[in-house]
Amino acid sequence: IAELLLAPEFSPVWSQYIGLLIPRDATHRIYSGASYAGIGGWSPDFAIQWRVMRVNLIALGFNMKIIDQFAAEPLDASSEGLHINPLEFLGCIINLWLSIHIIQSMPACPTGYILDLWSDNTSALSWMRLTAATCDPRIQPLARLASTFLVLPRQHLTPLQPRHIPG
Repeated sequence: IAELLLAPEFSPVWSQYIGLLIPRDATHRIYSGASYAGIGGWSPDFAIQWRVMRVNLIALGFNMKIIDQFAAEPLDASSEGLHINPLEFLGCIINLWLSIHIIQSMPACPTGYILDLWSDNTSALSWMRLTAATCDPRIQPLARLASTFLVLPRQHLTPLQPRHIPG
């Protein structure tokens, strides 16, 4: 990351070509989703799918709400534990990281790759647009990680377009 700070002024890290500032048709799409039972994502264009189950999240130290085993919803919505929004945000970040990793291994595209990141959670998508602006100290470390991931694709002329799945 330190080398990015030393990049020249005209580098895609610090500026973006005008053609990449306006919304365009995506060259690649990736979808994420979360529930209290786990998080996951898939992409028809990258031919990937992934999933992290609730038991794995707990083993990794995530403070998960106690859920009804059949409905996968919290028994008490006001109970201690993560709200669904940070889980959705984490799914978006993992998808972004996977996309960056895959795009870095692909041949350069003269017009740039255009990545649509789809989620049904408006909070997670908002945090993708305004990652550094969150005041929630529990979300700030994730937001900083996402900010870093949002800078990396610019080296490959790849803008990220957060998209909402209604419903």
